[in-house]
Amino acid sequence: MNDHQGRVNIPILIASLLLSLMLWAVVFAQNTPADQQRIDVRLEPGALDPNRYAVVGELPKSIAVLVTGSKQRIQELRESREVATLDLSASREGRNPYPVALPARVRDAAADPDPQILVELEPVRRLAFNARVETTGQLRDRNYLLDELLREPKQVTLSGASTLISAVTDVRATLQLGTVDPEQGDPINVRVWAYDRDGRRLEDLRIEPPYVQVTPILRAAPQEKPVFVLARITGKPAPGYVSAAYAVEPDQVVVSGEALILAGFSKVETEPIDITGLTADRPFLVSLKVPRGLKVRPRQVRVRVIIKPSGGANP
Repeated sequence: MNDHQGRVNIPILIASLLLSLMLWAVVFAQNTPADQQRIDVRLEPGALDPNRYAVVGELPKSIAVLVTGSKQRIQELRESREVATLDLSASREGRNPYPVALPARVRDAAADPDPQILVELEPVRRLAFNARVETTGQLRDRNYLLDELLREPKQVTLSGASTLISAVTDVRATLQLGTVDPEQGDPINVRVWAYDRDGRRLEDLRIEPPYVQVTPILRAAPQEKPVFVLARITGKPAPGYVSAAYAVEPDQVVVSGEALILAGFSKVETEPIDITGLTADRPFLVSLKVPRGLKVRPRQVRVRVIIKPSGGANP
C-alpha cells in the first residue's frame, strides 16, 4: 500500500477552505437585498454676486438625498459629513430651480444624482439710513452719569433684497453701559443692526460699515448731603405780641449737586414768611430757596411760628 494515499494535503485543504469562504461571501453579497434610505447632506451656497442679486428668505441648511446600498454603506454615508454645493452661478430674478452638486460618494449612491432646489432671488437694493444709538444697563461707576453719545458715522448703507429693505423701520446700535470705562475716552465699536416694525432683526441685510464708533460723554454724578433749614421770618406781629420762636418740620433736607458747589453749602433758607399782624401761633407751608446748580428734597417744609404776648400786653 502506498503511504501517500493515506496522507492529507494540508496546503490544498486550506486553499480549498479559503476559496469556499470567498465564494460564499460573493454569493451572500449578491443575494443581500439593497436598502434605500434618505440621508441629510449639509448644503452650502455657491458664489452669488452680492451686487446683483439677493436671496429672498433663507436657504436650506441641508438637502435630503435618497441613496441605495447596504445598511452599512448608507450608515457610512450618513456619518461622513459630506457637503453638497448649491450652484447659483446662473442666477436670475424670480423663483427658479438651481442645481445641487453632490459629493462623489453620495452621488454614486443617489437615486437622483442631479437634484435641484427652488430659490427665489431679487435684485439688490441699496439705501442709506441714519444709525441711532441706544443704551442698555447701567454704568459700573455710579460717580458718573451719561451726558450724551457721539457716533461716527451717523449714516450707514443697507443692501439686500428689495422686500427686506422695504421692511426696515429702524437701524440702531446698542451700547452696553456696563462696558464703558470712565477712565478711557476712546470710541467703542458697536455693531449696527436693521429691524422691522415688529422689532425683528433683519440679519440677511448687509450693512456698511457694520460698526459705528460711539463715544460716551460722561459727567460727574451729583453728590448729596443733609443740611439744616433756617426759617426766614419777615414782618412783626400785632402790637403787644412778639415772635418767640419757630419750629421746622423737617429741620433737615437733602441737597444734591456738583461737588464743588455743594462743598461750601451748609444750610438752606425758606422763602420769606410774613408774620405781620399775627396774635397767635400759625403754621406755614413754605418752599426752600435753592441756589442755581443744586437740588433739594423735599422742596417744601412746614414752619410753625410761635407768637406770645410781649411783657406789657394784655392777652
